[in-house]
Amino acid sequence: MSDVSSGVQEVRYSNDSITWTSWEPASASKPWVLTGGDGNSKIVYYEIKDNAGLITRFSDTIGLDTMAPIIIINSPFNNSYWNLQPLINITALDLNLDDIWYRVGSDQRIIANNTEEALDIDIWNSLDNGQFELNIWAVDNFNQISETKILTLYKDTQAPQIDINLPGNETYWNTEPEILISAFDPNFESIWYEVNGIKVMLTNGVSESLDSSIWNGLSQGAFQIYIYSNDTFGHLNNSNIITLFKDTITPSIEINSPINDTFWSSPSGYSSICN
Repeated sequence: MSDVSSGVQEVRYSNDSITWTSWEPASASKPWVLTGGDGNSKIVYYEIKDNAGLITRFSDTIGLDTMAPIIIINSPFNNSYWNLQPLINITALDLNLDDIWYRVGSDQRIIANNTEEALDIDIWNSLDNGQFELNIWAVDNFNQISETKILTLYKDTQAPQIDINLPGNETYWNTEPEILISAFDPNFESIWYEVNGIKVMLTNGVSESLDSSIWNGLSQGAFQIYIYSNDTFGHLNNSNIITLFKDTITPSIEINSPINDTFWSSPSGYSSICN
């Protein structure tokens, strides 16, 4: 503060230009308490009285920011499953926002405010299938750090696992075989089998007889059952084939000797052919 004519004598301060402090000697700095209301612009008024008794009024506008950013997670949803990189959209509320960060494991990245971006591809590729955590926070220009939000997400890029409980491979059947298949996937959708191009849906983990129309249409001998399962992401397991044998004909026996209704003085030899 200076006055080139007569010099500064005293100063006083106000937050509203109505209620003022007492006049006091001028100084290079002044501790001052602003009015409440974080994030709003504050006006500080001060008047300078020179040695001639003349008063001049000044004001300064100051932005008050004592709060860390507030973050809103638009996507992804907590406990959601992803077969591709999750889409991240974060809104951070702060007049002096600096950066928004996310971290998976020890890898962290900066993301634009209120903009949808895919999870970094290098991070995604490093993840195993299953659960992982996404940590999100924001910081402002005064180094005030928001609360860290933690999302639990799941990576699912694999087809369902199939266990064939029944029937055993390369077994023989004289009636419709029982089929009991269990498929395992957090996003399981359906399971089915095909025989000669005919598709039949199954209930997961429930024993069912082979479709009778398929069975009746089969010739004697070997046939294949193809087992399939998919999930809601479209991952398909089509690697399971069972070979079975249909056998509904009883054996035929041809007796070569002895001839029926013949007499023998000693034990006869016995010869037969079983087909």
